[in-house]
Amino acid sequence: MFEWVVAPGDGIAGALVSLREATGGSQMEVMIIFIALCAALFWQFRVTRGDPLARAALTWFGLSVAVGAGGFIVLLTLPNLIGAPTLVDGTIGFPLLLLIYAGLTFALLRYRLFEAKTWSFRVLFAACATAALWLVDAALIYGLGLDQGPALGLSLILVGLVYQPARAKVSAFFVRRTGLRKNEMFAAVMEVAFAVPAARSAQWRALMQRLFEPLEIVPGDPGAAPVEITEDGVAMLVADPAGGGALRIAYPARGARLFTPDDRQIVQEISALCRQAAEALHSYERGAADERRRMAQDLHDDIGARLLSGIHVAQGPVKSLLQDALRDMRTLVTGLIGETAPLSRVIADIRIETASRLEAVGIELDWPIVPEAAAHMMPYHHSKAITSAIREAVSNTMRHAEANRMTVRIRLEGDSGIVEIGDDGRGMASGSGPGTGLNGIASRLDGIGGSLRVEQPATGTRLMLRWPLVAGSQGAQTKEVSCGG
Repeated sequence: MFEWVVAPGDGIAGALVSLREATGGSQMEVMIIFIALCAALFWQFRVTRGDPLARAALTWFGLSVAVGAGGFIVLLTLPNLIGAPTLVDGTIGFPLLLLIYAGLTFALLRYRLFEAKTWSFRVLFAACATAALWLVDAALIYGLGLDQGPALGLSLILVGLVYQPARAKVSAFFVRRTGLRKNEMFAAVMEVAFAVPAARSAQWRALMQRLFEPLEIVPGDPGAAPVEITEDGVAMLVADPAGGGALRIAYPARGARLFTPDDRQIVQEISALCRQAAEALHSYERGAADERRRMAQDLHDDIGARLLSGIHVAQGPVKSLLQDALRDMRTLVTGLIGETAPLSRVIADIRIETASRLEAVGIELDWPIVPEAAAHMMPYHHSKAITSAIREAVSNTMRHAEANRMTVRIRLEGDSGIVEIGDDGRGMASGSGPGTGLNGIASRLDGIGGSLRVEQPATGTRLMLRWPLVAGSQGAQTKEVSCGG
């Protein structure tokens, strides 16, 4: 049987002995501990309201405490405290107390009652700090002869000064921290929310990788909860706020730890922030679209009407310039309101403009109509890029080629549109690279996922412009001009 060996009045230990003798000995101590434990269980039961998993774990632990410790109190402690004979032999106490450990073990294995790794270090730190306080207090009293009061105060100061830095160093060594700092979290979430829709899911996946450093990220069950810890903490199912499907994230911190309720809370907060940012962005875009529609309507009603009036009264080159300005304004209005235009109309507009420009300098144009182009719609940034590219190609021919004839052929191949522009001029100088005009055409096509190829036949120059007919399909991101013989 354990016996106290410290006399009352000596340091912290002596003070506890004095308190023990004044309150009825070890029986009263056991009763106080049991009452405090019951109070803690009752408080935890209230805290876990609405969390069935935590409530289930607490039920197992509470039941083991009630049966084990409660049985020990009723059968052994309480009779000794009131001076009544015990109902059973004292050897029955060990099996009763063993029930507490059995319930705690089952709760840990089945429900992960605590984050075992984190809590084990917390308990270790607390035990080490308590032991250090006792040792320093005893050394000051018995070694230096200090009184209890000054010894206790000085012990608290010395242990406090050493404890916090030591705890931080040991925690950093054993408990590996991963993820983003708080000052990096907001920027990372904004990258997800403000990414283009096609890249938003990839950004979300990258954020989960940075946040948890898992060994495995694979598509998960689409019917799972928004955030759910599975496989006893080995994996976590996370829904993509961008609507790209759930992800199964496994083995966080490169396999060094399990997922915890804190991780789930972080993901829930990040998802909510992403949704709020996406809603704010959508509201901004909706307001910007309304403003663009208003501007487009003003251009159409005011500037368009004035240009049309000028076309009716103008003659010669001025009329042609006004017609070109009206076509450009119509293209601009289409882009402002976000509408698509038929490929046939885009081709017809630039064809008329090209014929007018070449006629003014005496160059013949051979450009047949493509009937199948009417079935394809082009977004503004596609039609603008193709129109500007053809316009620049015509300008190059007019300035440098000394040509008598230009041919333009448009064809559709699968999901791509192709424009071939050729002339019978003097061609490019031998060994010369692409100039500013050709690089500008290549840059415009590159912006919509297209490409430019320059060929030099026996006479003249031939350009091949290729672009995707489906908006959003991006090709190789290169701005080099391919020159072939």
